[in-house]
Amino acid sequence: MESKIPKTGVKDMVKIRIANGSELHNTELKRIADDIANQAGLAMDKIALNYSAPNEFLLPPDGDSFESILKPAFYRLSNDKKQASYTQAKSRLNADLPLRTARLHELAEIDLRKAEPVEHLAKTLIRSESVRITPEDILKEQEAILNTEIHTPQYAEGFIKSLENRFLSVNTLPELSTSVDSFSELPKENFPDIKTNKQRIDEKYNSMGGENGVLGKQLDYHDNMAHYEHGAIYANGMNVVEVHGNIWSKYSALGAEKSVLGYPITDENTTPDKIGRYNHFQGGSIYWTPKTGAHEVHGNIREKWKSLGWEKSVLGYPITDESTTPDKIGRYNHFQNGSIYWTPKTGAHEVHGAIREKWESLGWEKSVLGYPITDENMTPDKIGRYNHFQGGSIYWTPKTGAHEVHGAIWDKWKSLGWEKSVLGYPITDESTTPDKIGRYNHFQNGSIYWTPKTGAHEIHGTIRDLWKSLGWEKSNLCYPITDELNLPDGKGKYSRFQGGEIHWYPEIGAYQASPKAITTLTLRCVSLHCIDETNPEYLGSDEMRMAGCLFDISSAGEKSYKFGKIDLEDGWDDNEWNNWTSPPHLISVPINTDNVWPKGYLATCILIESDGGDYSEELNKLVDKLTPIVKEKLEQALESAGEAYLGGIGAVIGHVLGQMVGYIIEKIFSWFKGWWNDDPFPPVTVSLQIPGPDALFPGGLYDSPDVYGNVGGYGGQYEFYLDWRVS
Repeated sequence: MESKIPKTGVKDMVKIRIANGSELHNTELKRIADDIANQAGLAMDKIALNYSAPNEFLLPPDGDSFESILKPAFYRLSNDKKQASYTQAKSRLNADLPLRTARLHELAEIDLRKAEPVEHLAKTLIRSESVRITPEDILKEQEAILNTEIHTPQYAEGFIKSLENRFLSVNTLPELSTSVDSFSELPKENFPDIKTNKQRIDEKYNSMGGENGVLGKQLDYHDNMAHYEHGAIYANGMNVVEVHGNIWSKYSALGAEKSVLGYPITDENTTPDKIGRYNHFQGGSIYWTPKTGAHEVHGNIREKWKSLGWEKSVLGYPITDESTTPDKIGRYNHFQNGSIYWTPKTGAHEVHGAIREKWESLGWEKSVLGYPITDENMTPDKIGRYNHFQGGSIYWTPKTGAHEVHGAIWDKWKSLGWEKSVLGYPITDESTTPDKIGRYNHFQNGSIYWTPKTGAHEIHGTIRDLWKSLGWEKSNLCYPITDELNLPDGKGKYSRFQGGEIHWYPEIGAYQASPKAITTLTLRCVSLHCIDETNPEYLGSDEMRMAGCLFDISSAGEKSYKFGKIDLEDGWDDNEWNNWTSPPHLISVPINTDNVWPKGYLATCILIESDGGDYSEELNKLVDKLTPIVKEKLEQALESAGEAYLGGIGAVIGHVLGQMVGYIIEKIFSWFKGWWNDDPFPPVTVSLQIPGPDALFPGGLYDSPDVYGNVGGYGGQYEFYLDWRVS
């Protein structure tokens, strides 16, 4: 048969997507699944009622009805459990109609005394309204299923750690708290009388040399202050302080005490390095040197400068007042040797030296990097320096100079371990490739290339050397679509590209190779952990098996493969682990017999303890039973919405169908515990979608991430990891 893969020239990276669990997101799909599950629940009640009243509650002849499938499991129960199940079923049957209707809706009208199967009786009911599903609903549900995170302890730990390390999650600093209104004059009665105030100001003035001092002649007097030719004296509370010269000129130009600085709280003083002069004010400071002139610093920027060591810090003296950035979002002061930038989201951070020069050359905060979110820091290896910014980072070493890394390339480099990775430090900024499609950074020992279609991938060593010699992305290989990975034999390395692969072995070096189409899908049990042994009151260890069903959901789930009780070894006791180096294969199936893509598969697996109950046969029969029922309901819902069944979304319908079957089965097994007083291990559902014959798992891997299951049954608790493998 001719391949159905669209021919688009250079192939995009194709990824196999996996999911676990059987959650349904669309309310109408959940309504369909709940209705079918309730039919199975009524069949379970009917079986229990027939046990004690066989002439009143009639079972249908043996066949493929819910009653026929579930009856053998019921009759494996002890007599006490059977009687208890009958009592509960009788209680549900005799409940008031409103209660039954709330639980079962229209199914509450079904007469369990009739011999017909429950699902046949359900079809005779008059429904108050029909369920309507559109193809868009199906597509959205599939996307929701495949976008659900794989829940594993490792995943949760990594997610939390990534949040802790994510440098964009910087605590927002408080807004600048000072304003003109903050420094209104105190009520007059809080001051000494005017004569006393004036006397104190005059005493200060005379101590500074009067008219012959730095202030010059007095010009005027206002309540608690006096103006002079070259400055002013303030009597603010108990403080009497002066401001003069260049600092006074700056203070006056800003609005004096009505400015953001407020009242002075010190006289003009000499800085510790004997070069500059300064006054501190309620809301900030003004610093002056012969070279820099007088400039104010206040708020969060002043606090940052103070924390660094004022003018003795690497920044030196301010050479600007605090100013608003061109984008109106941030504030900054430039200093002799650097700058401090502040925004409400990022707080105040300094940038200096070669890193500041690089940031300036890129366009400051208007660049792709945005504002700094760290000060300049030393790298862990003590060789380099860096600042992180909102949109990336700048790294510097004496050998490499300062270079920026941002976006998806930054994410990839971070995931590899920054400068401690095999790549080392960046030696270029992010640049556009000659074909104008991609972006790249070169590093000391490799490169990261990115395109919108392929994502960001690293390439290094001999494989990179060969790709470079072939012409980089302009070669027949085009762009990389994986990082460098181990070959399946564990002896060599490979990188996959849009147009092929490069393989490397120690004995022969790097060579160009063609990727082989995947032909087989295998589901494996990677590890098993006995948290608590089952039935601890009995002697002996657990003998664990796993069974289930894998069905092809590519064309609405019409092909299924059963797998029997796969041996997971004997002798399981509390807190025993087995991480198999050669994991047991649960099932392997051919996946490229017709060359029609995409393909989807769903597996429902159940853990079995040999001495406990075995529901594997019921599981497989339920899968066979439910698949056509759910498919029919989906097609009816599409028709009710005025939509013809679209064969073009058959694989999508199949994926959603499989999810609904898993949802119903999990409900039925949870009812075994409460309705039949039995305690089987519940089934676990896992699924995946394969776009094409050259697809691999994310990262170019042949093995999927591990899928986690944690189940309890028969007084015990087990956790296990499954994975998919293509070959």
